[in-house]
Amino acid sequence: MDIIDRHRIRNHPAAVLARRASMRCQVKPATRAELEAAIVAAWSKACPHDNLQDALMSRFRCNDLRFLSLDLLEAVLAAITK
Repeated sequence: MDIIDRHRIRNHPAAVLARRASMRCQVKPATRAELEAAIVAAWSKACPHDNLQDALMSRFRCNDLRFLSLDLLEAVLAAITK
């Protein structure tokens, strides 16, 4: 892996969001179900006229939160609530 590949990986939007989420001191939901529920609630407050599944499809190429890893779910929640 050369320097360009490492730079791309480090600056990938998901990696940036995960780093930002890890820097924040906030209470995280305990289980995956609570995390998914928190994302749905935060999304409905932040973007009431946008469909969460459409936003997931455009950003992650999947339309359900169950397909995302826990780290990515935490990053998504941090991005929505910032």
